[in-house]
Amino acid sequence: MMVSFEGAQAFDEIAKRWALHDGRIHSIVVSRAEGAEVAVEIDCRPRHESAVGQLRLRFEGVVRFDFAWSEENDFYVVSGYKAVVRPSGFYLSLDPYDDRDTAVDARDGSVVEARRVQADFMMKASS
Repeated sequence: MMVSFEGAQAFDEIAKRWALHDGRIHSIVVSRAEGAEVAVEIDCRPRHESAVGQLRLRFEGVVRFDFAWSEENDFYVVSGYKAVVRPSGFYLSLDPYDDRDTAVDARDGSVVEARRVQADFMMKASS
């Protein structure tokens, strides 16, 4: 079963369902169709305890995409994150300077800022 949410509700549901914290990113796709806005799609496998089997985040109208990685690090464990709803759109950091702080910080890493966000949750099968 899949459920989808958009905007601020997408960020709320990610937190409620433990769908990102301690999860693993499997892919990050950045694309731009001819004449269209930049989009970023992030595919995540949540922590084992989550009822979510897969989380797909789609950011559209991307105004900033700033990710860095090197082979010395695992790809890509989300030990903490920061999701902020702003008047201009949505801000997600997968490597926040301080994940207890809900304000945007210039020291945050692995950032996507976009006008729109959608979260698709593929639920695990019930036993």
